[in-house]
Amino acid sequence: MTSPATLIAAFLTLLLLACYAETGKAHPWRGAPASGKPHDRAAWLQGAVAYHRYVAENGGGRHQLWHRRALAWTTRELREAEQDAWRYDHAVPEWPWLALARCEQSGDGWAGVNWQAYSQKYEGAYGFLHSTWRDYRYPGMPASAVDATPREQTLVAIRLRATFGGYSSWPACSRRLGLR
Repeated sequence: MTSPATLIAAFLTLLLLACYAETGKAHPWRGAPASGKPHDRAAWLQGAVAYHRYVAENGGGRHQLWHRRALAWTTRELREAEQDAWRYDHAVPEWPWLALARCEQSGDGWAGVNWQAYSQKYEGAYGFLHSTWRDYRYPGMPASAVDATPREQTLVAIRLRATFGGYSSWPACSRRLGLR
């Protein structure tokens, strides 16, 4: 025979699942949102870590051990998701874009490039004119190349190459690298 506490727990679990299904959010036992963006997964895992930590430290009974194990697993998953999010922001193809950025603005930044280069006329690792960055950046990108991630700067550089039909925006470095 089932105890009243077990029946109440089952009812509350079903109620919780119904609420999650109604809102369209992923519930804590089914994994992260399916957006495909590592930032969303990392944010979801931060919430899961906080939840499991709370129950492991303040909960009682048989579920406390399970939440301790879940806390260890979600903490490990969170570290991996944060690394994936970092890679997502910084992913730049080695050839020719990283080589071109190193030629234009070598420095102490990520991958030997000064991604925050700024002068009165140029900005960013690819030496964008201020007006070029403003006109060719994608919606949602920072107003200045200095504030953009390496990946965002590279996406704008790829857009410039497609617009002007080659590497003419970087005459000296594209010649030095054999791109023209």
